[in-house]
Amino acid sequence: LYLAVEAVDDSFLMRVFGSCDGTLYKANRDSTMISSDTATFEVKSGDDVSKGQLKAMLSKISDVSALSESLDISSVLKYAAVNAVIANEDSYLGEKAQNFYFYNKNGSFSMIPWDFNLAFGKDTSQRKDTYTIKSALAESDISTPYFGVEANERPLVSNLLENDEYYREYIGYVTTLAEFFEKLPEDISSVKQLIENHVKNDTEAFYTYELFENEFDEKAENSMMGFVKKRTESIKTQLSAQ
Repeated sequence: LYLAVEAVDDSFLMRVFGSCDGTLYKANRDSTMISSDTATFEVKSGDDVSKGQLKAMLSKISDVSALSESLDISSVLKYAAVNAVIANEDSYLGEKAQNFYFYNKNGSFSMIPWDFNLAFGKDTSQRKDTYTIKSALAESDISTPYFGVEANERPLVSNLLENDEYYREYIGYVTTLAEFFEKLPEDISSVKQLIENHVKNDTEAFYTYELFENEFDEKAENSMMGFVKKRTESIKTQLSAQ
């Protein structure tokens, strides 16, 4: 088995945005955007070396109408919805406030997601054979999609969700993802059939084959499928109360 990862680089930018001549910024840890300080952002490519354009965009976060002039709002709402549904603490919505990029093309910023290996309630303090899932995250609130932090500590998302129009758009993305989650066990089962023999014979596996098998048990407390089933039921209940 091999891990295939598409880097956020020129080829990615060309595929998604049709050009790679804008400025790409990587958000490192503590990129909370509580202020317009850009110290935690790294310019990966482009000519905004001073990060002046990024700072100008961040200065508008408290004014949603002004922010929409320089930020692709939908890209942020999609980012929030995905991380909320899969309960990814290791994101802008979590304590570390990291794992995303901004791409500035002709003065319009888009938010790009990155690094989902700790999704589905993965306990970020555990590694390898001590792998565990925080099952309580399956019940996390989609209307306040923050993990270990308060809404005002993540203003880029919280200010948008306070706007009725943008909140409805966000809930629309959550609804689509919930429908996808309902079909996920069947899709994952087909993947299991494709790879299980390779997993069983992998001499350098991080986990035992027994742990791999456990992931597909929807009744298991510490399994991905168990988490997906519980998360799907929780989100459907929350959506029906909207």
